[in-house]
Amino acid sequence: MTTAGCLWVQIDEPILAHPELSAATLTHIDVAWRILAEISGGTSLVLVGGAGGFGPHLPFVLQLPFDGLHIDLVYGYRDLPHVLNHFPADRWLSLGLVDACGTVPTHIGIARTIVDQILNSHRRDRLMIVPSEALGGEAGLNETDVTVMLQQKISEIVSLAASRQWRCQTEPVREFCENDIRFVPCAADSVRH
Repeated sequence: MTTAGCLWVQIDEPILAHPELSAATLTHIDVAWRILAEISGGTSLVLVGGAGGFGPHLPFVLQLPFDGLHIDLVYGYRDLPHVLNHFPADRWLSLGLVDACGTVPTHIGIARTIVDQILNSHRRDRLMIVPSEALGGEAGLNETDVTVMLQQKISEIVSLAASRQWRCQTEPVREFCENDIRFVPCAADSVRH
């Protein structure tokens, strides 16, 4: 994948949201991630858990060898204080601040307040602003309504990424990648995904 130009791979691990995983299952997950990290080469791995956060498995998750961790701040906000206290500053933190599935607009003021809190403990150049989960059509919406909803969600992501809280006034904010809006850079020195 690195040879083909793939710089980031998102790996969804919704099982880590399950509260009752056996020690054997956690060992298997740990071994799998160590192998993935070893063979990934120049491709960075982003770990995404299930809706609602990682629960009791969060300390285990934080020791896995990923390059970035996605935190769902729409449905998994309970993980945030622990993450802020224990997350390594050199790793990427993906902030799911925009509800990807709901038609209700994101409250940009509240989202910016959360960003301010996170910037007190994490490097600005290691933050990504993203939807809480994959952008997709809401069941029951026609094609036109889905298009309008997606445009709304993209504009919310861009608005948060372009916020003055994310950057110095002299830094230009990069445009999001035309082919993939899952990850949007938060600062001029962030990478495109």
